[in-house]
Amino acid sequence: MSGNFRVGRMLTSGDLRLMTLYLLKEQPRYGYDLIRAIEEKSVGFYSPSPGILYPALTFLEEAGYATSHIDGNKKLYTITDEGCAHLSDNRKSIESTMAFLAKAGEKMHRFREFAQADWSAQRDGSTDQPRSGCSHPIRS
Repeated sequence: MSGNFRVGRMLTSGDLRLMTLYLLKEQPRYGYDLIRAIEEKSVGFYSPSPGILYPALTFLEEAGYATSHIDGNKKLYTITDEGCAHLSDNRKSIESTMAFLAKAGEKMHRFREFAQADWSAQRDGSTDQPRSGCSHPIRS
């Protein structure tokens, strides 16, 4: 995940479950596709690890909110009617989570652009060595 900023467990398990249901309502997905979709919705700010996402999917299946079927060596997850009802009951929470991730992602995107421009300016304005931030020469 080069270039991506990770912050531990970004979402509570309930937020992640709701976001997963939201994405499954759009279309059936594989676990890896869900990880990528969450990363996309957060503009690269958050990408849940498989160790976080798959337990959430297991919970959703056990709660009756999602089903899966084996497709080759992968599982394809689909939202159930119960999952749609649960998502509808928690509409404000999912809207809040999605807005938070989009806003955080946009801020991180702008920060990355600024940092890249700053680094490029420092690199172009100096010798082959990046600036160390020290104004005193290093003595040997």
